[in-house]
Amino acid sequence: MTVTGKLTWSKKIPAKSVREVSITAAGPDALVVSYLGPEGATVARVLRTGSIERVWADPTQDYAPDVAWSRNRLLLAWRGDGEVKHEVVQLPD
Repeated sequence: MTVTGKLTWSKKIPAKSVREVSITAAGPDALVVSYLGPEGATVARVLRTGSIERVWADPTQDYAPDVAWSRNRLLLAWRGDGEVKHEVVQLPD
């Protein structure tokens, strides 16, 4: 989306049913989507070209991680065992 809310491109999430979603920009031509589906929590990088690459997954999670991106690093944060857990994932250039 542009700052005015205009849709510039889109891609469907590759899951049959999704209960939670978190999305963040990951550079000018990509975004990162985190979702909770039938296979647990999944985080994927989606390129403007249409390709989707899974960068993190946990089939035991009950929550989709929140995501934040900076300088090709992705911060994941989620609730678990009464605390907030986190992980940093290096994304390719």
